[in-house]
Amino acid sequence: MLRLQNFRSCADTTVHLEKNLKILVGENNGGKTSVLDALRLRTSPSDGRRTRYLEVRDVHRDTPDASVCIEARYEELSPTQ
Repeated sequence: MLRLQNFRSCADTTVHLEKNLKILVGENNGGKTSVLDALRLRTSPSDGRRTRYLEVRDVHRDTPDASVCIEARYEELSPTQ
């Protein structure tokens, strides 16, 4: 599960990830890239180098003074995941 609050185009969005999820489908400007970038921010890069950091422009456009929350819950992961 991934919950985004005040992150880019997602005012309050919850994405339920299935165990074998392979695709993310939606309309143009529907928040697909926001979901992928949020996942990148919440996970450690495999090579130890982060290329994506939270920026001021990531705050939801209608709530510029609000805080951003990216909550992730992972289940059934192997030790290497």
